[in-house]
Amino acid sequence: TDILGLSQPLVSWHLRKLRRAGIIHTSRIGRQVYCSLDKARYHYCLQRLESLIDPSIQLELLPIGEALIAAEAVADD
Repeated sequence: TDILGLSQPLVSWHLRKLRRAGIIHTSRIGRQVYCSLDKARYHYCLQRLESLIDPSIQLELLPIGEALIAAEAVADD
């Protein structure tokens, strides 16, 4: 929080919003909470924002169901 110049509650609030949106995943080890970026979800959100600026941008759909399982298996390799 010192690096950002923000209070701990404000940082936690933003991280909670990002986690609920599926943009980050968190894991806890003791008192420490580690965050990792869900690259597919981040890319999708970024693309959605870009399409608001430039409607000619074609949106890619996020994989769901079996396609999601297959995509995660490839990402783990």
